[in-house]
Amino acid sequence: MAQSRGKKMVELALKRKYPENDTHVGIPSKRQQVLPPAETMEWTILDTFLDTTSVDSLYDDITDLDYVPTPTMAQTEVELGDPGEQVQEPQPEPQPEPQPEPQPGPQPDVESRRPPMREPCGAKCRRRCTDHISEERRREIWSQYWEMTYTERRSWMFYSVTPMPTKRITTGPESRRGRSFIYRLQNQKGEPRQVCKMFFLSSLGYHPKNDSLVISMMGKSNTRPLVPSKDQRGRQAAVNKIDVKTLDDHIESFHPCVSHYRREHAPNRRYLPSDITIKMMHSDYLDKGNACSYEAYRKMVKDKKISFAKLGEEQCEDCLEHAEHVNCHTGETESSDCPECLRWNKHKQSALESRQSYQADAERDWPDMTSVRSVDLQKVIMLPRMPGVKSAVFTRRIVAYHETFASVGKKTNKKNTISVLWHEGMAGRSAAEITSAYTTALEKERDVRHTIFWVDNCSAQNKNWCLLSSLVTLVNSDTISQEDITLKFFERGHTFMSADSFHHGVEQQMRSRPGGVVYDFEDFVSVVASSNSRKVDVIKLENANVLDWRDGHSTVKVKKAQAPKLGEMAEIQVRRGSKSLFYKLSHTENEFMELDFLMKKFSLKVPTLLRPQNRGVEEVKKRDILCNLCHLMPPNRRVFWYSLPVSNVLEDEE
Repeated sequence: MAQSRGKKMVELALKRKYPENDTHVGIPSKRQQVLPPAETMEWTILDTFLDTTSVDSLYDDITDLDYVPTPTMAQTEVELGDPGEQVQEPQPEPQPEPQPEPQPGPQPDVESRRPPMREPCGAKCRRRCTDHISEERRREIWSQYWEMTYTERRSWMFYSVTPMPTKRITTGPESRRGRSFIYRLQNQKGEPRQVCKMFFLSSLGYHPKNDSLVISMMGKSNTRPLVPSKDQRGRQAAVNKIDVKTLDDHIESFHPCVSHYRREHAPNRRYLPSDITIKMMHSDYLDKGNACSYEAYRKMVKDKKISFAKLGEEQCEDCLEHAEHVNCHTGETESSDCPECLRWNKHKQSALESRQSYQADAERDWPDMTSVRSVDLQKVIMLPRMPGVKSAVFTRRIVAYHETFASVGKKTNKKNTISVLWHEGMAGRSAAEITSAYTTALEKERDVRHTIFWVDNCSAQNKNWCLLSSLVTLVNSDTISQEDITLKFFERGHTFMSADSFHHGVEQQMRSRPGGVVYDFEDFVSVVASSNSRKVDVIKLENANVLDWRDGHSTVKVKKAQAPKLGEMAEIQVRRGSKSLFYKLSHTENEFMELDFLMKKFSLKVPTLLRPQNRGVEEVKKRDILCNLCHLMPPNRRVFWYSLPVSNVLEDEE
């Protein structure tokens, strides 16, 4: 059997060191041992000898059989001692001390992220590139090349590479190669010298056989372009790119509108009715041939600050901002000197005081002469409401308003809720029209002498000078029988009240109808009247009830009295026989403070009508409803829409 070349090398080495005819004479020393024949010897070959990457080159260099390379081997020595001498066990090698973990420090420099310069072409290159360009010059070219920007590197390479027509074709007449490239580098004197492709690419740090960058830069044409091709990075449209204009138009096609809080309360917030969901909107967007993920669609709706009118989803913005602000503090508690934390602590204390006062009023046994109610305007209600009809979602519908005066107190003595209803064809939601809803509810309770309204801090609805001037006029007139009217305000963001529970009952009643449909305003009146166990008195706001209430406060008087702002007042009261208002800055205060705020020329007379007839809706809106939805309604529901008043004058309610 033929022996391997490695085994032959070992035998040659042994013959050279231990000839066969040599004999060992003398007694071996203590640390020596007579070697047995090669066939029975045990050798420990070091790992450095087993370098597989250099084995072939090692074999190729052996041309003389008499040459014996010196292998990197270590002979296993057996220590022979006296028979009575104790053999010492080998001591374990000392373990290296654990190195400390590298501490986070600066990032590696730019040079460490560059591709290293590779080996040149060598002495066999027919162009003898290494004779013209020194190693030091290669290092300079590599360093300067990678200090350039991406565009500068492409431009430098463009003028360093010259395409030439192919001079010789060796693969036949159908060769696909129509050009060759000439590569040049500047030597120490700045003279361009032609080099081979391997030397050119390796000097720049590229693989010698990877010339894709050169080919992509020079283009596919056989002729040399005048300038380098443009950088195409980032120019191709992303596969998942969304057409923002189409997406925005689709969201706006659902006609989100401003809530009853108006721009003074929420300048950029708009609402969609509760019969619309993001899932339904996204499904319709996909059905129309568009591509968009649900999360991207939801984020777009959120960025446009569009919300859905659902009970119990409001959160206090001040508390949410404070929750993010707390992360700025390094300690476990808020800083006592932080103005933001101090402001939130005051906000939290005011919310606690208002909630405790509200609960105290709800648990108290009030006499029949006193009425305690919570007042709120229900969020966006669009008519007609047809959840199963997709065309109803994209049709501009009219807005129905529901001002609720819900009773507060124990069930044994709770009064019926008063609901004042109207739609935008009858009136809007300006300060005068909201005040007219208050007047209508106050006139309903003819035998009540003291009225307490719990309201939110909405300045456009409940906390404005027009409403306060009107209440002073009402309490001093014969229209109502109240001796005093008190407004108690919740802290912003913490306004849940009995009116919200009543609105939830109205939503449930609408969903319980067959198909959840509410065709016209009379259907909506029927829904409210039958909700909440029918413990409600429904009043339709007619045009005769909408009066031209005006703001009568004097700015000079308020400034001269150094009165606090309306937003800082926790309770406001008006009394019969007085033209002043009385206020408290906290629900825990015992005494009211008086403020004379009316102008001298302001007359305490009930005003005339705000407009001679119903407000009316836009003609375009009425036409869309008649064309798109009326044919889907029962015939007896179409009468309301055909008789809906139209107005070409758009009133600004803001």
